[in-house]
Amino acid sequence: MEGNFTAVNFEFAKYGTDIEVPIISVFALKIQEWKPVQSFHEYVSYDGEVSSAVTTDTGITSNLLKEKGISLLEVIDKLQKFISGDLVVEFNLPYVMPELEKHMPGFVLNNNFLDMFYIMSRDFHPPYGLAKVCAANGIVIGNGGPGGDAITLLNFTKFCKRRIDITEDINTTVVYNKPKYLFNNSLNKFKVHTLYRTTSPGNESKPRQSVKRTAEMRIFP
Repeated sequence: MEGNFTAVNFEFAKYGTDIEVPIISVFALKIQEWKPVQSFHEYVSYDGEVSSAVTTDTGITSNLLKEKGISLLEVIDKLQKFISGDLVVEFNLPYVMPELEKHMPGFVLNNNFLDMFYIMSRDFHPPYGLAKVCAANGIVIGNGGPGGDAITLLNFTKFCKRRIDITEDINTTVVYNKPKYLFNNSLNKFKVHTLYRTTSPGNESKPRQSVKRTAEMRIFP
């Protein structure tokens, strides 16, 4: 990858591990030789409530989305033109793709991708969450909002690239205790890892033990 890719950050209406949570903002940074050279940002039209925690972290409110938001279909169309043929580096693919499939049946991600959520889940012990992992490892965190999250993702990716060959993880994603619900794809080469958490509540200080099952598969053929 040599430091050339597009880092994409999706913001959701609330935090948590629910699969179906509305996307409310999309921010992307085009990276060349590990430096941002161009940015993309659009709000998604949404009539529901944005959680107070999301508003505190991002400044996004329900009124802002009503005033400046456009349809998710329009946002993704613009995003795909911005990304072009770049490698996509993202952090929430297991949550993003079902939402895109829901609103745009038959949606296909044609780009190669690098899911940093998978790498964090595999190689880092708790506390989880991108900002927490970065703070624990001395990785510079961006200054809030969607743009700041994209910078954090860039720095985390660079940190990992120095230590392991993450190019081997391209087109690999992860599902936690979930069926193979993910998404359609035209590449027919996505690898899905299912990680089963075995650390019981209250024992978070112990190293997490996981059983890893890997399969080459086509989701929703």
